[in-house]
Amino acid sequence: MLNIVILATNLYVPLGVRLIKNLNRYYEGILPLRIYVYSNDNFFQFLPEDTKNVFWIPETHNSWQQATNSKFKNIKKTIKLFSLQDEEYLFYLDADTNINKPFEEHEIIEDLVGAEHHHHYIWKGDGSKMPFDRNPQSKSYVSPDSKLPAKYFQGAFFGGKIEYVKLFCDILINWQIEDRKIFYEPDVNDESYINKFFHITPPSKAILYDDFPFQVSCKGGISDQRIPKPANQEDIEKLIELKDTTISIIGGEIVRG
Repeated sequence: MLNIVILATNLYVPLGVRLIKNLNRYYEGILPLRIYVYSNDNFFQFLPEDTKNVFWIPETHNSWQQATNSKFKNIKKTIKLFSLQDEEYLFYLDADTNINKPFEEHEIIEDLVGAEHHHHYIWKGDGSKMPFDRNPQSKSYVSPDSKLPAKYFQGAFFGGKIEYVKLFCDILINWQIEDRKIFYEPDVNDESYINKFFHITPPSKAILYDDFPFQVSCKGGISDQRIPKPANQEDIEKLIELKDTTISIIGGEIVRG
């Protein structure tokens, strides 16, 4: 089984709908695909009635930081709630990820997987330019004197075999808890913890950015997603109107797709 977790609360709802529809449109793999979406809006109203592989879990977020920092907790919740097995695969995808071409599971699966950040080639392997957390008090701290290879990974995508994803999430959740005790929030939130982990424990598969099959941070012109307010009512109505078709988001407008 290939399991995908998506967070699509507040203004990310249209982006989450686009991603789910494109996952089902372009996935051509052998493993059955199941998608779990966390949202304050009922996603079933935006999808064709015969959609059987999408599961909606009600979730509210009062801030963008609360949403992005809930990734690891909600992955663990998904595994427990749906009794997913250790030998299955599970990946997290940011809701503003877009897919515009066919893909198969062999392009992404391994025991534990990360994907290079889209700025990786700008940094040219120079760890001093990468946004690692440099606060020595933080659990996400990466020393500027580290002799380990410098590689910086997206926070928008990660995953692997559930056996390893659970351990990964347990460690990162504990790091978050310890940092909260000192009232510290890393500059790039969850991505800081992901990169600390992958710096000291490299993933078994590191996807080069040029080989990554999805489009990262593709918002289609939708702005202000970090403002914690519900999706626009006109967008909700448009998503319901187009529930039986794929959609695109162009210039911030939802269109048939």
